Amino acid sequence: MGGATTVGETAADFLGTNLHLSTGDVTAIMSALLIAVLVFQFRSQKYVPAIYWLAILFTFALGTSAGDLVADQISVGYFWSLILFAAVIVAVFVAYRYFRLNAVLAF
Repeated sequence: MGGATTVGETAADFLGTNLHLSTGDVTAIMSALLIAVLVFQFRSQKYVPAIYWLAILFTFALGTSAGDLVADQISVGYFWSLILFAAVIVAVFVAYRYFRLNAVLAF
């Protein structure tokens, strides 16, 4: 999984640094790409490794750009950024575990 992390972070940093896109733009692009890949993943009738790994790649790239956006651009710092993202992860877990909500229902 370390390779996917490195590639995802590099992709996000490449868009920001080399293409001179803002952190918000990179976050929006990575969000759109991840959503598109997840739509394909959940509509697929079988496991497709390429789709799965693209979802992993875009998740890491989105995590990098969203983390930078919240910590640096919105100026809340890394500690509060950690707390915010941890709360989102807990909310997703609670929605799944206690309310039986999951991504398959959305598609």
